Amino acid sequence: MKTLTSRYTILWGVLFALAVSATAPSAAAADSDAAALVGVVAEVQNPKAGKALWRQDADGSWSDVMILQNLEQGNQLAVEGGILMRVFLFRDKNLVELTTATASVATPYSVDEKKVKDENTRKMIEGLKFVSSSLPGPMRDEDLQMADLLTRSPEPYCVLAAPRNTRIESATPTFEWIESYSQSITLTLSLDGQTVWQIQSGEGVSRLEYPADQKPLEAGRTYTLRLESPGSQPDTSNCIYEPLSKGDVKDEAEWEESLPPKTEVAGAVLRATRDIANHRLDRARATLTEAIALHPDDLTLHGLLIAVYLEQGNGCLADREIELYEKIKGS
Repeated sequence: MKTLTSRYTILWGVLFALAVSATAPSAAAADSDAAALVGVVAEVQNPKAGKALWRQDADGSWSDVMILQNLEQGNQLAVEGGILMRVFLFRDKNLVELTTATASVATPYSVDEKKVKDENTRKMIEGLKFVSSSLPGPMRDEDLQMADLLTRSPEPYCVLAAPRNTRIESATPTFEWIESYSQSITLTLSLDGQTVWQIQSGEGVSRLEYPADQKPLEAGRTYTLRLESPGSQPDTSNCIYEPLSKGDVKDEAEWEESLPPKTEVAGAVLRATRDIANHRLDRARATLTEAIALHPDDLTLHGLLIAVYLEQGNGCLADREIELYEKIKGS
């Protein structure tokens, strides 16, 4: 029986291959240097009301906008129907809203921005390149059917949700898991093969905090987590404790000031992108789940959250999210 990690590996290869063949931009765009990026499509509202389109330049052919479509100088955008497209431009740190009145196929919006070199923009561009090389494009029905088949978890299951294959900022993290039915669990935290902390919980518990009186995690060390419960396969993951430096805190504060509010789709997407690039996947997951609670039908948020779960090797939660994605897409 395949583990979650092996199912994740197979699934990611299938989705990535399908997405690249169906929706990849031209070779010139794919091979361009990261420094050439000047913006990103951060949000597409009302996607069922029309089309959101992109092309490399005035002589290129139109294709559907992808999740987090990277933008270079000279790219063109257009919308059809009742769609609203929101574009984040790095230089001015602002959102441009495009409708049929400002960006049509007949009179498209042309990206005419100069490159910028500040540190926050550089990190965001690196993040976008990293995320865009991993994300599937717009998911098609056959992609989702394959994903649904490959992410199914065997019953019964008990799966670690957090922290999972991520960098964390707290030396006393909170552990969370999901299970198919109420059962007792044993959670073991180890370092270099040696048990650091182990605890057993009773039925109905799905969240535990690392004790304050326990030795804090060591910065820069990779810890292994193992979750066991009767009748379920053990689930193993890892995390690295990497607290933010003063420089990181300053950079993030400056970047926060330039972004749309976290409660908006575009704001959540941009924050999650940066966190995914920095492998702070639990923080990206939290940002996206909070945004989905406010915008439950937004396919971009659901698509990005699927990518986070897959990056974490969490087929169980990816499966749940894919089902939601399918339901919203088909409604």
